[in-house]
Amino acid sequence: MRNRIVRWSLLAIGFLLVAVVGVLLFYSPPSSFPPVPQPNGYNALTRAASKLQRPPDSVKKISTEELAEAVAGNSAALEELRRALQVPGVVPVQMSESWFTVHSPELMNLKAAAWGLDGDAELRSRRGDTNGALLSALDGLRLGEAVQRGGVLIDCLVGWACESIAVRRMTNLIAGLDAAQCKKALLALQQHEARRDSLEAIQKREKEWCLRTFGILERLAAAARPKQGLKFLTPDAVKAYDSRTLEIRLVLLRMAARAYTLEHGTPPAQAADLVPTYLQRLPLDPATGKPLELK
Repeated sequence: MRNRIVRWSLLAIGFLLVAVVGVLLFYSPPSSFPPVPQPNGYNALTRAASKLQRPPDSVKKISTEELAEAVAGNSAALEELRRALQVPGVVPVQMSESWFTVHSPELMNLKAAAWGLDGDAELRSRRGDTNGALLSALDGLRLGEAVQRGGVLIDCLVGWACESIAVRRMTNLIAGLDAAQCKKALLALQQHEARRDSLEAIQKREKEWCLRTFGILERLAAAARPKQGLKFLTPDAVKAYDSRTLEIRLVLLRMAARAYTLEHGTPPAQAADLVPTYLQRLPLDPATGKPLELK
């Protein structure tokens, strides 16, 4: 009798293990990746970026004549890029290691496109076209968002780098902008911030990609690991996210302060003076969660 109970217990445990393994291997929860629109604006972006002649990473080091020649050579591709930015799109992620073979050159071209837009902004700035320079910088900001939308961590890292190029350009332009230009930039920056992915959303996509790409062993290992919060992302990735977020929020604050100063004749006494006329709410420090203050 006792042996029979043991046998039935072992059999039940065996069935349970088979059921658990079956769920781990074959159950597919709802995907954290967004649906890919048709047509996909991301594909149009990569096509346009592939036509650009790579500009120098530091456009300040070349003469105006050299810069004008480089921008002229890229003018058709930049216009195609701007049209592509108007088309909804997401990164068409593929659940395959070989995808990176194709995708890595695309990311390199997209980052080069960010430098191309920055070169256009630099040339316009040198020629006194501050509004045109601002528009090119805002195109660069939109490019940074489009590069990472719906993608995995590597897409976000490249997107953040593109954003940084655009934000540094805007920072350099602030002192020469009028109030209307500042308000145009403020609207774009606040909309950009409202659409920013959380680290949790990025982690979900990164984790899903790893599980679906690397197969059975990774699924079993993931099931055996306890939940680790954001530890699935590297500390460097979290630091990069916080740095880029802070950079954008600081230029948002400075842009609002510039508009306030132009319209009131004196700078704001405190950041709270900018709400709600110039800012919907005070931007927060991503590291501390506290409102940023004017410096």
